[in-house]
Order: sequence, then C-alpha cells, then structure tokens
Amino acid sequence: RAAQWQKRADRIMRKDPFYQFSLAQQKEEAGDFSEAVRLYRRAIALNRDEDAFHFGLARTYFRMGQRHLAGVELERAYELSAGQDRSRYASKLDALRRTKY
Repeated sequence: RAAQWQKRADRIMRKDPFYQFSLAQQKEEAGDFSEAVRLYRRAIALNRDEDAFHFGLARTYFRMGQRHLAGVELERAYELSAGQDRSRYASKLDALRRTKY
C-alpha cells in the first residue's frame, strides 16, 4: 500500500513546477548543471510565467559558460517580473551585456 501511495505521489510531483524548480536548485548547488538545466526546463514547461524559473535557468547557463543562453533566459525573467525582482534582473542584464557573450 505504501508503494502505491509513493507511486501516486511521484506522479503528482512530476507535474508540480515548483517541485521541479526545487530539484533543479538542488542539482545546481551540487554542480550537476546539465541535470539542473533539464529540471529548470521542465518547471518552465509546466509554468512558463514564473520569473524565478527563468532566472534559475539563466544562472545555471551562466555557470556553464553559456552567456548567450543566460542572457535569453535573464531577459525572459525580466519581462515576467515586477518590483524589486525586475530591478535586480535589470541590473544583472546590464552587467551581462557589458561582458561579451
């Protein structure tokens, strides 16, 4: 019975974008960037309008040295954001644009 509940929970969690985002953050922190990218993309596929998902993907791309892709995702995060987050993303975009990518 426990195995059935675990299987059901796994199916539900695969469809939860915030859970996928959390897993992506864990993989990024562990240095598993390719898996982090996969999970951030999955979170975005489940919810395209969450700026934090795009920012996490941008940060991971940047850490991988893929500055162009980082810029694309950072611009998307900026477009989706408001308030302090928007200002923070604008600052990061300016800094990224000052470097060649």
